[in-house]
Formats: sequence, C-alpha cells, structure tokens
Amino acid sequence: SSTESMRIAFRADSGRVIGLGHLGRCVAIAQAMVRLGRKPVFLDVADDCLPWLRARGFRAEKSGGKVWDILVGDNYRFTPKDHAQNRRMSKTLLNFDDFGTLTGPCDWILSSHIYAPAMSFKADSGCGFLVGPKFHPMRSEYWTPRGSKATLPRIRDLLIVLGGGDGWGLAGAAVDTAARALPKARIHVVLGPLAAPLKTERKNVFAYRDLPHLRKLIEKADAAVSAGGQTLYELAFIGTPTVAVNLGKDQGDNIRGLEEAGAAISIGEGKATEFKKKLATELKKLDFRPALRKKMSNAGRKLLDGKGAFRVAKVLLEAR
Repeated sequence: SSTESMRIAFRADSGRVIGLGHLGRCVAIAQAMVRLGRKPVFLDVADDCLPWLRARGFRAEKSGGKVWDILVGDNYRFTPKDHAQNRRMSKTLLNFDDFGTLTGPCDWILSSHIYAPAMSFKADSGCGFLVGPKFHPMRSEYWTPRGSKATLPRIRDLLIVLGGGDGWGLAGAAVDTAARALPKARIHVVLGPLAAPLKTERKNVFAYRDLPHLRKLIEKADAAVSAGGQTLYELAFIGTPTVAVNLGKDQGDNIRGLEEAGAAISIGEGKATEFKKKLATELKKLDFRPALRKKMSNAGRKLLDGKGAFRVAKVLLEAR
C-alpha cells in the first residue's frame, strides 16, 4: 500500500488497574508515526482511558476484521489466541516483551528497558529484536533538547508521581512523609487521571491532575518520588534524581536497572510496612547531599536521548 494510506494500529492494555503505561509508550511510537506522515489508530482501549487518548489526538476503534499493514501489541494479558488473532490481522507485527517470555508469532520484539540487553528471549530467532534504552519510546514532549539541570544546595521542589492509576492509594502517605522529611520544600503531587482525589490541608503541597505532560514539573523538581514505570525514564532523561517505589511486577527490574546505573534509589515495594520510614530516610539523604543528586542527575541523562520512538517507527515503516 502507498505510504500515505498505510493502515497502522496499536493494541495496548489500559484501564484503572493497569494504568496508562502500555498506552503511553504506544502513543510515543504513534506520535513518531504522525510526525513521519502516517495516521495510526488504537484498538480496544478501555473506556476510562479514551479521554486521555483523544486529548493526544488519536482515535480508537474496536478490533474487527481489518488487516493492518503494521500492528503493535502491548499487553501482558494477551492469550495465545490473542497473539494468533494479532498475527492474522497484520502484515508487520511488533510486540512489546518486557520479560523475555513472549512466544507468540511476530516480526519484531521491542524490549526497551535498561535491563533488556542482559535478557534472553523465548521468541523465535526469525524475528527482529529492538533491545535496550536506545529504543525506549518517549512521547513528543521529550523530543526537544534538554537544558542543563542545576543542582541546588537543598531540595526546594519535590515531585511525587505514582503512575496513571491509583498507585495503590499511596499518594497521601507519600505526601505526608515527604512534607515531614522536607519541611521547607514545595511538594508537587501529580495524580493520574484514574487516581482518587488527594485530601491534604498542607500549604506547601500542590496537587495536579490531567496535565498534558509532566516535563515542566520534572524540569523544575530538584528530586522526585516515582513508581517504576514510564515516568522513571522521563525523570532520568531530564536528570531529576529519583526515589523509586515498586508498584507492580513489571517495575522491579526497571528500578534495579536504574539504581545500578546510578540514576535512582530503590525503596522496595509500596506495600511494605517500612515504606514511610524508608522514604523519609532517602529524602533526607538527598536533601543534604547535593553532590549525590548531581551524580544521579548525570547518570540518568546518559541513559536516554529521547529519540527511541523514531527509531522504532522507522524500523517498522522500512520493514514494509
């Protein structure tokens, strides 16, 4: 088919429990496709995520009998039947594979996390592999060059962001802990579109919801508290030192990898009883150690250049 009329679709998991991570990274590749003159659509998006998707200029439909020139699949819950269906409805098929466990039929495997180069994959060696942070799909707000990141003597602005979902309802506990640990700092807490409202009386706490993107807040923040999903890479890209909390089985390796690279500090699982104590300890440490913050900032900025979505999009378009 001619490039203009190319049919391109994304089939990503989404919803209140799942959050926006899968959808978000697919949107990054879709935005690169748009920049390259294509018009992708999204398939089978959860109703509560449709406003978020539409606000980014994309339309959604139900997967039916159409055959797509390019299909991108990103869903841990796909069954062998789903994978077979994806294969039937695509000429070129790419699947995200965060665990190296995917055996479903496809043409390309994308595993863009920091730990991916050390993984072995179960997928057929006949398919192509796009592996490591070089291919990490970052959305369009991260395509413009980064300025330098200043390191202040003390933390003046702290960003708390626990994903597009509810972050296990931890936002309140994280905000209270941070406000006590950093009494002089402004605490900026971002609530995902699927999270519960935040109840706080504190004057130095600012809550945000439905932001078009986080870049301005990430640039402003001297440090951050984040879950271990996509935002962790956005923080690293800008160079904001981060205390990372594990909120899901797919986040542990991300956090470990970024900690080993020197860009994040792990405080383990959000469900752990010591969550508040560990968070307070690490925030105080970062507050009083600007040299550590500077070192973490530089380590994060080395990992990503923001161009991963274009690399993936170009591979797919040239494979046709």
